[in-house]
Amino acid sequence: MMPAAVRLQYWPTRSIWDPDTERVWGQFAYYAMVAGLITNALAAYAFGPVPIEWLARVIFILAAAMMMLSGTLPKVPSLTSLTLLFQWAFITTVVGYFDHSIELHVPILTTPYPVFIGLRFFNLLAPIGCAYLVVAASERYSYYKLTNFIIWLGTIASLYAIYAYVAEVYGLPEIARTRLGTGGGAQSTTFSYAFHRALGTFREPSHLAEWLLAPLFTSFALRNRILNIHTLIMTLTMLLTGSLAGIAGLGAGIFAATLLGNPLRASSWRVAGGFIGVLLCGIAGFLVFAAGKNIDVFTLFDVLGGRAGKILFGGGLLESNRGDVLAAALHQPISFFGYGFGRANVYLSNIYTQNTTDATPFILDYHSLYLHYLFATGVVGLTLLLIFIATPIYLFLSHRLRQIRPQFAFLVGGVVAYAVTNTLLFDEMTPQFAMMVALVIVVARSQSTFSPSAPAGPHVHTTPSQAALGSTNA
Repeated sequence: MMPAAVRLQYWPTRSIWDPDTERVWGQFAYYAMVAGLITNALAAYAFGPVPIEWLARVIFILAAAMMMLSGTLPKVPSLTSLTLLFQWAFITTVVGYFDHSIELHVPILTTPYPVFIGLRFFNLLAPIGCAYLVVAASERYSYYKLTNFIIWLGTIASLYAIYAYVAEVYGLPEIARTRLGTGGGAQSTTFSYAFHRALGTFREPSHLAEWLLAPLFTSFALRNRILNIHTLIMTLTMLLTGSLAGIAGLGAGIFAATLLGNPLRASSWRVAGGFIGVLLCGIAGFLVFAAGKNIDVFTLFDVLGGRAGKILFGGGLLESNRGDVLAAALHQPISFFGYGFGRANVYLSNIYTQNTTDATPFILDYHSLYLHYLFATGVVGLTLLLIFIATPIYLFLSHRLRQIRPQFAFLVGGVVAYAVTNTLLFDEMTPQFAMMVALVIVVARSQSTFSPSAPAGPHVHTTPSQAALGSTNA
């Protein structure tokens, strides 16, 4: 029997499972993560009318639900803010659905309005399920195998993105894109940019850039050297996306990790040297692969610097390619309790249609995680979201994870990167965002030092403590 100090509590019961049963469910969580992460990376494709990316969300939700119903889902107090956010969103949406004090006209939708609302909850449940699966797979099966898979998946997806990039330029074959584009028509592979942009298996370059942050920062945190083949390939792909949001998030995450990892340590200077090497190699690769007119070493900086300059020193975020939507959002009154999922988007669409000449009354997204939750769930919901995002920083500092391994700061840096990137990208939290938070939580739940190296044998649990975890307070 396991010592009392390492017994884990499960939701909804407090059953104490024998090690063999725990390992079986840990393997189940691991393979659910593998299937979910692979399908989540295939966002440009569909099985008939069903996007493969949606299958990832189904996998995360159903796998976590099965573990919950069986009583094998671990209790994770650090995820309380996220589960409370779901509950609060449900309350505000139900109340808002029956509130007719504001006259709203439902715009053009591709699905019935109740289905549109349901998909919003579907997209929030998926990251919750993903986060719980990360904890279960790491603690009951293998932290090493999970993180190693994340890194390799990012590397393989990046290699295909580079191939597809070259294929689009030179007319070589690539996997046919079977899902509708974000504009409602066929997917576009060309953009009004100074150079051709990498898409990979995604519908937009920025979507690829956002997705890459998780494997890239996981590699920074758990590989023994910053300068390695994985980080080089993924950094090159990130630069080829030309995504201002993604690259800004990457920079902010590295900066945050540097501060958290104590920049005055000698080891931090070696890490900084590794980053400079990765960046220089990435720029060199960009010069080799980038397609466009008059490509030189300054092309990337000119394009991204010009766009960032307009935002920082021009008209702010209104100068971004989401400016019209943001302008409409500024005219939308803030509700302390929120308008509810779906209803907030209808309100935004009505304002946009009224203020824009000849605008087609389609449903609009906020293109900002924070604006969406501010208007949909109010100040209460936004506060819960910010608590969830801040949790990894608190855990890193309170559990002194830097003393275990300074590079763990890059797991927190990955969370910061997602927080910055989603300021002006997605309405909803992505599973990979929640996954980065969960990876920090797993380390914080361990109180022993460990090495992220491979397990000694096939039956060894490679968790952050290289054994049973000593604390479940995180």
